[in-house]
Formats: sequence, structure tokens, C-alpha cells
Amino acid sequence: SDRGGTYTSMSYVKAVRKLGARPSYSRRGNCLDNASMETFYGHMKSETFRRMTRRKE
Repeated sequence: SDRGGTYTSMSYVKAVRKLGARPSYSRRGNCLDNASMETFYGHMKSETFRRMTRRKE
């Protein structure tokens, strides 16, 4: 993520905390912090796309 204003805004942080959760961000400038999740989402997207294209055939 680019640590954009949406996820760092005070209103978002308050809403997350109200739900009993804690916002979590990777360390600035360290792309490896989230590498395992990015890999997982990449696999999930490719599998989803592959299944969608099979159904259309």
C-alpha cells in the first residue's frame, strides 16, 4: 500500500478502533514486510481469473 490518506486518516483509525481492531502498517520503505500477503493475493487473483475464463468457454 502507499500508506495513503484513506487508511491513515483519523476518522478511519477511530472507526477501526471502535470495532476493537488495531490498524497495522508496514514499515516505511520496506517492501518485504508485506511480501507474503502480496504473493497470496497474486495467487488468489490468478486462480480466480483462471476459473472465470474456464466458465465462459
